[in-house]
Amino acid sequence: RCAKSIIAVSDATASELRSVLPPRLHQRMSVIGEGVTALPPHQCSGEACAIGKNVPYVVTIGSTYPHKRLGLVYESVRDLRAKGMKLAWVHVGPEEPLSRTFFAGIMAQEHDSSWIRPVGFQTDEQLSAWYEHTLAFVYPTAHEGFGLPVLEALGCGTRVITTPVPSLDQLEPNSAGTLVVLKNPETIVDDLKDVLREWYDQGAQEHSRPTHKLGLWQGIGKQTLQLYRQTI
Repeated sequence: RCAKSIIAVSDATASELRSVLPPRLHQRMSVIGEGVTALPPHQCSGEACAIGKNVPYVVTIGSTYPHKRLGLVYESVRDLRAKGMKLAWVHVGPEEPLSRTFFAGIMAQEHDSSWIRPVGFQTDEQLSAWYEHTLAFVYPTAHEGFGLPVLEALGCGTRVITTPVPSLDQLEPNSAGTLVVLKNPETIVDDLKDVLREWYDQGAQEHSRPTHKLGLWQGIGKQTLQLYRQTI
């Protein structure tokens, strides 16, 4: 309430802030999105390459908080496997108590849980490999202030399945690669399975990194610095 300037990472976040802050603070608010740092190229010698060559996998990233709706990914991959698809699920994220409890719970339901692979924290090089060798990056979140991983995955040329997130506003028209946005919450599991089944049938995709810029930090940093100077 005493700040001279307030930065919101998206219009959606700004709207939520305006709903709880007094009107006198609204004019102090600026929307500056987040930016991605291009992940480094990798040498195909790690776990991601080994798994990707043998079994197609989907990858998720981040925490296991309920609004991330990772249970939808589990349900979708499990159902597709039951229909004969050899598909694995890799999750990249911190090995915290909530995450361990979540994965222990779903893995206990499986006679063979080897297709569920929580791999913990990964370096940028390892993350780049997971993105580049996956069938798809899946991000079925119910709510995000921004949704940075979507831009990060697209920056690696990865096929992305996501729900609507504010970070999509950063994309230039027709600039993204293969991007599917699941807009109907009532049919999200069926829609997710349909897309994964189609891509699975298509086989491996040749990844090529886009030449356009997906909200790189350099531009975001300049906007933030300019606001700092105006404020001071």
